Amino acid sequence: MTAERGGSTAADVERAIRAEWGEPDACEAVVGGRETVIDVRTARSSGGMSWQVSRATVPSPPDVPRIRKAAGESTGLAVAIPRHEGAGDEAAGQVHVGLPVTELGLPLQVGAQFDPNPSRQHFNDTPWNQALLPLLADLWAAVMVRQLRLDPTAAWQCLPLPHDVQSPKGPVRDLEQRFLALARARVSNELRLRTPLHGDLGLADLAVGDEALSRALSEAEIAQVAGRTAVLPPAARDADGRWRRSAVAANPRRVTGDWQMHVRCGRRKATPRPSSS
Repeated sequence: MTAERGGSTAADVERAIRAEWGEPDACEAVVGGRETVIDVRTARSSGGMSWQVSRATVPSPPDVPRIRKAAGESTGLAVAIPRHEGAGDEAAGQVHVGLPVTELGLPLQVGAQFDPNPSRQHFNDTPWNQALLPLLADLWAAVMVRQLRLDPTAAWQCLPLPHDVQSPKGPVRDLEQRFLALARARVSNELRLRTPLHGDLGLADLAVGDEALSRALSEAEIAQVAGRTAVLPPAARDADGRWRRSAVAANPRRVTGDWQMHVRCGRRKATPRPSSS
């Protein structure tokens, strides 16, 4: 497979998203242990939906044979994530191998030069397919770090929670589990969100309070109770509240219900009661 042939993976994903395409952009990130140029384009549909499509060409896995095809020096990868909220309510995510082959538990469109089975209804657990999974997962993680920084309200829906691992078995389940593992090990560590008073902060510096606690305390009080610099900024939160579940899953340290009860009890003790006399 040549570099040009590898690029067809991104074209497959682009064809699946029927829209007008914005100007090309690019960034760099580590994919497969190498600094890789990622080409980025925005697609906008006539119905108002938009997608961020990222593609990369990487060296093919060495010494791994393909099924009924010759592996070339490079292979193409693509990840498209929605830039509008509620994408998961519209359609399931899909894995593309020329055409959509199988569904994902997240509202993503991803593509790689997997070897599908003859029916093209799924792809088999082969050494080549397994070797592509960490490369595609690396690209997804890089895309998520970038998009959560630029457009977090829509990107939270593509950061997996444990229940999003829906495939019962095979390479798709392995891919979903890799997304979940990288959300915790890479995305949560590399992500930086812009805060009004303290500039860019990582998740470890941001407090995530329970809904009830957020109603009881100010943001400054929540951050103080949690021992953090600030709370996760309101501008970075989605309307469905997935930001809270995703941030807690990616970085389990948070303000808990125990802290909420402790603070409320402390306030009651500090409040003078009127004399009964």
